[in-house]
Amino acid sequence: EDYGGDTSCGFSDVSRYFSSIRTIDEALKSIFDSLRESGHLNNTIIMGAGDHGEVPGVLERMSDVNAPLLSIPLWVYVPQHLLPDRAFMGTRDNDRRSADNTYLRANVNRGVSILDVVPTLRDLIGFDVIYSSEEMEKCVVGQSLLSQVSPQNRIMMSWQGLPLQGHQIGIFSTASEALLYYKKDPSQTKQVDYIFPPEDLFFNRSEHPLNEEPAIGQKWKIRLHKEGLLNHAAVKRWMPKLEQVLDRPMGKKENEPEPGE
Repeated sequence: EDYGGDTSCGFSDVSRYFSSIRTIDEALKSIFDSLRESGHLNNTIIMGAGDHGEVPGVLERMSDVNAPLLSIPLWVYVPQHLLPDRAFMGTRDNDRRSADNTYLRANVNRGVSILDVVPTLRDLIGFDVIYSSEEMEKCVVGQSLLSQVSPQNRIMMSWQGLPLQGHQIGIFSTASEALLYYKKDPSQTKQVDYIFPPEDLFFNRSEHPLNEEPAIGQKWKIRLHKEGLLNHAAVKRWMPKLEQVLDRPMGKKENEPEPGE
């Protein structure tokens, strides 16, 4: 089926996107079918995540970050008999041990991070301590999705890796929006909203540059301060001038002097 847009060889970029999704679906089906046929599905934990989103035909991920790149799924398959008691919400009664009564299910529509994979697996296999005190102090860490509900307004922090590590982009994301901090050129710092209307599924952008809407910078400063992120060791190391950027007009690069300096 052709979903419209510019075409090459008779197929639009959006059609190719949905074709790729179908290919992924078929690949996952083959994995589950093989495990089922071999008798191992009932004793296997499977996790998957999007590497990144994409705008069909644009490949903007090679040069920048946007809402479609950030809004991606994280999923886990765990046979129910492998779930510990702490994975079920509010009770240990056998009649309440159902897939619909788990923290994993409660987190379906919450903001989650790829960094949640390690603590979730550690929790699942019974680690007494999910993170060491040194990890908590110095590293950006996730949280277990197995035994707690992710906060509704949770803020997840990350630092852009390959192929964009040269851009030095810090990311603070929630379930509905993200702050993109450009260390090399703070004038680009912006908020992006995860808004994908059906009539414009891929190309609609709701972006708010802080140099045009400085109140958004103040909003993020308050939120990050409340979560203790402005003083986090990783922020101090990677984004030492973040608070200053959120406070001031964004018309110049971070290394330019203030008037009178």
